[in-house]
Amino acid sequence: MINFFLLFFLLLNIFLFCFYIFSPKEDFKLTPYLFLLGMFVKVDIPLISIFWIVSSIFALYLNNFLIFSTLFFGFWSIRSLGEVVYWLLQQFSLVKRNPPEKLYFSSCFKGESIWIVYQVFWQVIFVFVLLGFLICGLLLYKSYFS
Repeated sequence: MINFFLLFFLLLNIFLFCFYIFSPKEDFKLTPYLFLLGMFVKVDIPLISIFWIVSSIFALYLNNFLIFSTLFFGFWSIRSLGEVVYWLLQQFSLVKRNPPEKLYFSSCFKGESIWIVYQVFWQVIFVFVLLGFLICGLLLYKSYFS
């Protein structure tokens, strides 16, 4: 069952990579349907899909889902930390790449406070995925050195 998931994940990312290569280049077009893969805009697709392809092949080759889980949580630790920094910098930048009125849930918060909400959201994500990364890392360490 786990190998089926990894194989599906591998094929999905190969498809996404090919989709990017052969589609019109709208690099900053949002891709909310790929959010869970860490692909927020279209330009994220080629590099992140290659990372997921290599991670899936590596885990399938070693037949070890724990390695994939560790890579998954490690990726999301870095990705979410990057988002924290991005939204923190957005608060103090004169360049407004993400006007507050165009962001999800902006109707619930006044003006630029939505940027703080996004920053805190990514901080929470970072804490949880860092915890997952540490747990998977410890389990992986125990499985190889016990």
